[in-house]
Amino acid sequence: DTPDTPDTPDTPDTSNTAAESDDSSVPPAPPSAPAPVDLDAEIAAFLGDDVPAVGGAPATPVSAAPSSKNAFNPRITAFGDLFATVGVDRGGVMPGSGPWLRSFEMDIRADVDPFAKAVAVVAMEQEPPELGGPDAAAAEEDGEADGHGEAASFGVSPEEVYIDLVSLPAGLSARIGQQKLPFGLTNRMHAHDWPWPDAPPAFAGVLGEEGMADVAGVVDWRVPNPWSVAFTLTGAVTSGDVFDPERETAAPGWLGRAEYFGDYGQIELGLGVSSSGLSGDRKDGADLMLRWRKDSWHSVVLIAEGFRAVHAPDAEGDTAGPMGWTSTLQLQPTRPLYIGLRVDQLEGDWQYAGYLSYYTSEFLRLRAGATTDLDQVVANAQLTFVWGSHPVEPYWVNR
Repeated sequence: DTPDTPDTPDTPDTSNTAAESDDSSVPPAPPSAPAPVDLDAEIAAFLGDDVPAVGGAPATPVSAAPSSKNAFNPRITAFGDLFATVGVDRGGVMPGSGPWLRSFEMDIRADVDPFAKAVAVVAMEQEPPELGGPDAAAAEEDGEADGHGEAASFGVSPEEVYIDLVSLPAGLSARIGQQKLPFGLTNRMHAHDWPWPDAPPAFAGVLGEEGMADVAGVVDWRVPNPWSVAFTLTGAVTSGDVFDPERETAAPGWLGRAEYFGDYGQIELGLGVSSSGLSGDRKDGADLMLRWRKDSWHSVVLIAEGFRAVHAPDAEGDTAGPMGWTSTLQLQPTRPLYIGLRVDQLEGDWQYAGYLSYYTSEFLRLRAGATTDLDQVVANAQLTFVWGSHPVEPYWVNR
């Protein structure tokens, strides 16, 4: 007879191989041997990186309940976005060219309680250079452009401050406060997360250079369906400052969006339509995201967005505002490298752009890009770095 041995507590098998395999022929770990620890999963659980992804299926939180004594302490992330911009017109360098700081951003997130999370994003930004404009020329003549005049203009502002209600019933979630409005793809990202260094002309011409942000109450409903796809309806009441900064119109603003996301093996498809307005003014948009992922080293992304603005009738009854579209094709030939081409059209004016992004790690990105309307060329060199708790990458990054 074999002598009795003390019972050994069962140890769950947390290895990637066991978790991803349904093959019953794989032998379980011996009871007396602890299973290997998935260090990446432990770090992710500790940091709680559950920031929603943009333009795709919502990210799944690592755990629904706080997993450590620090769960309710703020997670702080800092982003630095440095630029060097050079404009060339008729073979000469345009006034205003040179290095500048697009933004330094502090992103603070915390679990307020089991039902809500808080987000605060504060940014310090330098006024972008005006290439070839009268201000740039005057600054160069006064000696400001080479550092002998007044210092560069910086501003500090709270870009987002809101509460995220994550435990509402019936597939609902809500965000209340100052936030990036859920309009299209580009508008929901901060500039350092864009796939290109500069804003597409149609985006800037219709929504503004930095997009639409407002104090709002936003409600998302994940519509139940039997097809295992994500269909989300969004409604919002806004302050209307996007349309009426002076608040001369008493009525609140509104926003609506419908979004579809489906995962078909190596293909991901996202479609969306958005509209936002105040009184007789309105902005409409439509967006497409199509991504093929062979593995974490190779991907192809097609992004397209269209925008238009509709104004209250003027004295002649005209309601038409600016209208345009942008389209990007991005290739990932190897894991750290992304190469993209973008075509833009705004009110009949065409623009073409190319860019190359290289990640030394998920915390440091180098990028070079150039934009031209076939008359002028604007080249950008960009250095973006992150430290602190790392949020989920934007939808166009393949990890």
